[in-house]
Amino acid sequence: TVLGTVVMEGYYVIFDRINSRVGFATSTCQIEDKIFAKPSITSPRKRRFVTDCRYRQTSQNLQGAPGKGYTLQLFIGTPPQELSVLLDTGSSNFAVAAAPVESVTRYFYPHNSSSYHSLGKTVSLDYTVGQWSGTLATEQISSLWIPGGPITVEMTGITESAKFFKHLPMQGILGLAYKALARPGGSVTPVFDYLVSEGRVSNIFSMQLCGTVDKGSHLDVSTGGTMVFNGTNPSLYVPPIVYTRLAKEWYYDVIITRMAVEKEEVALPCTEFNNDKTIVDSGTTSLRLPNKVYNAVVSLMKKHVGNMAGVDDKFWQSSSTSGLLCWSTSSPDFSSFPTLSISLLSDESEDKEFTLLVLPQMYLQAYPDREHRDCYKFSILPSTSGTVLGAVVMEGYYVVFDRINSRVGFAKSTCQIRDSSFAKPEVSYPKMRQTTTSCRHKEDTGLSSVILITLGVSGCVILISIIIIVTVSCLWCRKKKGSSNRLYRELRDKAVNDDDE
Repeated sequence: TVLGTVVMEGYYVIFDRINSRVGFATSTCQIEDKIFAKPSITSPRKRRFVTDCRYRQTSQNLQGAPGKGYTLQLFIGTPPQELSVLLDTGSSNFAVAAAPVESVTRYFYPHNSSSYHSLGKTVSLDYTVGQWSGTLATEQISSLWIPGGPITVEMTGITESAKFFKHLPMQGILGLAYKALARPGGSVTPVFDYLVSEGRVSNIFSMQLCGTVDKGSHLDVSTGGTMVFNGTNPSLYVPPIVYTRLAKEWYYDVIITRMAVEKEEVALPCTEFNNDKTIVDSGTTSLRLPNKVYNAVVSLMKKHVGNMAGVDDKFWQSSSTSGLLCWSTSSPDFSSFPTLSISLLSDESEDKEFTLLVLPQMYLQAYPDREHRDCYKFSILPSTSGTVLGAVVMEGYYVVFDRINSRVGFAKSTCQIRDSSFAKPEVSYPKMRQTTTSCRHKEDTGLSSVILITLGVSGCVILISIIIIVTVSCLWCRKKKGSSNRLYRELRDKAVNDDDE
């Protein structure tokens, strides 16, 4: 609500910044016709109700589709142009389509905005899937969900892209990670950093991703959720919030201590789970695991599932729609699939951990089907760039990105689930770890191996060189000694001959 000049024209208004208040009094302004009533102010009186009237964000402001991420509506430019942007905690740049690239039919028109100012720099960015490039600029943005009205930020207008917008319900991306990831070279300030520096929000935001919220039509599967730009919203979670500390402030990089399928441990050193990092990433829809971990997890899952109809190699590979698992009824049989548990290092101490449950209805992602069946896709995939706790994991929880204290928190979500017979994911309280060994991935392992090999080879070369030098020296000494003996005998014989003479 904006009390603009239409209201203020009736009163004398005092902006008392000393006491953090606004005052209203009857104005002495002359009115044109004395028969008109003058606006008046009542004396303070008791309220009828003492409920808190401050706005609490409760309605969902995110939307999307399974496997295609969560988007937020933004107003960009002057006059504002409305576009949908993907919320991505796995990157830091803010960029929108500024040309008819790929399958995008709605995009930003820079020339139609009086607040657009090009900075003349070209920005390019590669993602796990897709890439884009464009021109860096400053521009005004606003949203119903961002406090304080329009704010000027750095934005890239995308003019070229490949596989980035393909079949996705968005026209841009809003990166929410740290500035260290921003391109080019960490020189661009992320949008959330602007909001914090201007005092619009505290340095904490949170997300409630709810997964599939509507499957009335088998051709129109939708997802929903809520983004809270300023702190947390108690109506969106069930306490407590359990935190894990960040290993590094670039991505939201956390440490996994254990993984298990049902109660069977994934028998790998915990450093393998974090090879070469573990990130919490809303822009990735699946759970991605390093190849060695992925193979171990899938092997255990196959053992639990057995020879279930429709579950073949194509299903586990999840590489195409031919690997879909479909039921003809509206009640999928999730009971045949195991629960995956992921334990994270607690921020309370290095010897404590807490566990997140990734239930079958989380990693089996709803998929639209034209034959009016309930179809699902296996959404645990192999990765060559570390573990990614994507939307598949986040959809089970209320997730808090506490940048003030350099940590990420998880709590039980209040999202409504499609079928009340399904179990809800839980967060365990921190408990003592079975072992206190470090699970951080050793970033210099490869380099150390190279150094050791180099030192070994160099040592061998030096040793061989020493042997050769010693051998040659010995031969030279022998030769020299032999020559000396011959000379001694010659001199001795000559001396004897001289005596005889």
